This record gives sequence, structure tokens and C-alpha cells, in this order.
Amino acid sequence: LVVAHYFVQAGDFEMGIGVLVHFCALLRISELAQLTVADLVFPEDGKLYGVPFAVLALRHTKTGDDLSAEVRAAWLWPALRWWRGVRATGGPRARRCFRGLWAKI
Repeated sequence: LVVAHYFVQAGDFEMGIGVLVHFCALLRISELAQLTVADLVFPEDGKLYGVPFAVLALRHTKTGDDLSAEVRAAWLWPALRWWRGVRATGGPRARRCFRGLWAKI
């Protein structure tokens, strides 16, 4: 939380969200770096009927392909909705380069 707060205070809101998603969804940096707008699904999206939490589709992970991660921390969803809205202007495959996360820490 301290690292996320640091990024937000420095004006890098997206990187702050990245740190929180990394922690709450137990993602590796490589998994976080591959996320696109299309990979984020909320309960109200209707894509996953009856799932009460946000889901991140992970194309390739250390343990296999086509897996997913849950984001059960509902307090993080408004920030993720904002991130998806901002990144969606780049199209459904828009990618946020969280790759620079370690360099900024």
C-alpha cells in the first residue's frame, strides 16, 4: 500500500493501480504486464454469469496458459473501472505497460 500511495502522490495513478492489482490478485510482474482492457471482467459485464467478483484473464503464466485471477477486493474495482475506461480509448487490445514497474520502485 505504501508503494501504491507513493505512485499516486507522484501523479502516476495507473502505476499505483498496477501495484494494488499485483498485490490483491497475487500476480507476477510478467502477468501484470500482459494485461489488456479486454482481460478485465466485472460482475455486471455479463460475461461470467453469477461470478460476484472481478476476473482477470491471463493468457500465459508460469504455471500454464489461459488461466485467470480473481480480484475480490471490491474497494479496488472503481480504480480498475477508471483504468479500463482510460485504456479503452486505444481499442479492445489496448495494453498498459506495467513493465516499467520495477524500474520505478
